[in-house]
Amino acid sequence: MKGPRLMRVTPRLAVSPSLGRAAAAVLTSMLVVWADPAIAQAQISEAWTRASTVDVEARSISARLDGMGGMNSAVEDPLDRINPYGFSDNPAGLLADQDSSSIEESSRYDTFHDGYYGYPHSVIQRRSGLIASMRNNRQWVLGLEGIYGGVDASRHDVSPSPDNSRFMRDFDIMFPSGFDPVAGDNHIGASVIVPRVGVTYGRKFLKNVTLAGRMRYRHESESRSVPNPYEINLKSTELSLTGGALANPRVGPLGLTVAGSAAWARHHLRGTSQGPFNEDHYDWNRPEVSYNAQLGIRYKNWVRGIVDGRHRSHDGEEIAEVNWAAQYFLNPLPINITNPFESVFKMKWSSLLSGLRRNEVASRWMIDVPGTPAHVGARFRRYRELEWIIPNPNVLQSTRPLNVRRFGTQVDGGVSVDLPGGRGLAATEIQYAKERRTDYTGTYPEILSSELSYHFGGEYRVFSWLPVRGGVALIRRDPDENANPTLKGSRLSAGVGYFWDLLGTQIDASYSHEHVSHMPGDPSLELSRSDQATIVFRYLF
Repeated sequence: MKGPRLMRVTPRLAVSPSLGRAAAAVLTSMLVVWADPAIAQAQISEAWTRASTVDVEARSISARLDGMGGMNSAVEDPLDRINPYGFSDNPAGLLADQDSSSIEESSRYDTFHDGYYGYPHSVIQRRSGLIASMRNNRQWVLGLEGIYGGVDASRHDVSPSPDNSRFMRDFDIMFPSGFDPVAGDNHIGASVIVPRVGVTYGRKFLKNVTLAGRMRYRHESESRSVPNPYEINLKSTELSLTGGALANPRVGPLGLTVAGSAAWARHHLRGTSQGPFNEDHYDWNRPEVSYNAQLGIRYKNWVRGIVDGRHRSHDGEEIAEVNWAAQYFLNPLPINITNPFESVFKMKWSSLLSGLRRNEVASRWMIDVPGTPAHVGARFRRYRELEWIIPNPNVLQSTRPLNVRRFGTQVDGGVSVDLPGGRGLAATEIQYAKERRTDYTGTYPEILSSELSYHFGGEYRVFSWLPVRGGVALIRRDPDENANPTLKGSRLSAGVGYFWDLLGTQIDASYSHEHVSHMPGDPSLELSRSDQATIVFRYLF
């Protein structure tokens, strides 16, 4: 599926053919780097952290599961219950998430480093968040959330190279080569600040129906360093409104949860390039709509499952406006000494159209094996995504064309066993994920990335108020099964908790270290490592 044809520029925004050719001759392939909108709520920061171990989209953080080796399916956690709120973020699910009111503060520090083909890459994230939920006898809930964080990233894109320009291909950051030669190293760095706030209200009607609404606001501000005389920094704002409904009918021994929600988001990305002789703006508006539906199933308190389907799409247009003084090196007009104002180059036009279509289905199940202390869990996710960017070929182009399809699958499955006397548990699981990426512009070859990992972990209560945790994950990673060699590594995790029953307080902390090395015979000598530290304070009242 291809995007819509580019609209004609209106006469008010049009560039005359002669002036357009003169400008294009001087200004071909200007540098603009845009964020990848591939993942829900993804903006600038996600583009810089993609293909790393850093997750900037996580809202609920479980230091308990992190300390046990990163379990996804074999162990349940109070922050990861099986309800619609845990999948498509349906606001109606917040009321059923817990029985009591709660306040939670979480902080996380992530680092990721890899030496891809001999060039260093790094991503560092610092973030803290506060989530509060106030409930009244399961009749209504008011949820408040605030997250503040930042990402510092440094990336190299080497062309030509054995990985076929992995940076541009994996991150979808537009890096035209108008000023820098195609053959060479384009080193890009950025610092992104990410504040987010939100409010949710849900109320129960009749007996088994819950209606809820949510408003969220997010702002990102980027400061970038590039080896290019034309530098652009980005700011992104997003305001989203979501409504959801949830019902709990019973069919014989089955307890069902039928839910759905829909959302609209206003997303504006603004690029600014400002200097002593220029003041340029690139305004990219891409409003987004999304909707989803869930079916939850419970059977006799020992089978719990959910099936979730969701859709997300947006269409956008970028309006570019440049203002160049006569002294500016890109100005195509001749200098008029007697009247310098006639040499000022001002232009405004529709520079690109963009679009995204994403469909996804997911499911999760947990079975408590009757008569045994064992629990069997499984998760499944599959998505298909089409994304395009069509620059206007008749005027100054700010980005490269994009026409890409992503098709991915994730499967997790595992078993956990409770220790005697409620002293803890031991668990193991397998996680597998793959993504096929096809570039319909023909610029880059198709890639198929995959990751397979084996996880072992557990929790042991030294005292009833002091659980200790540990885990290990064995990792096999293929950046591109069609070309690149296989990488192997491991991740070690440790954690501890503290329960203060008198004050209803719980503290959980975890730390993990991952080290991945190349396989023998890999000419790139690739090596990556990452660290993650998390602490969560939770108060129930």
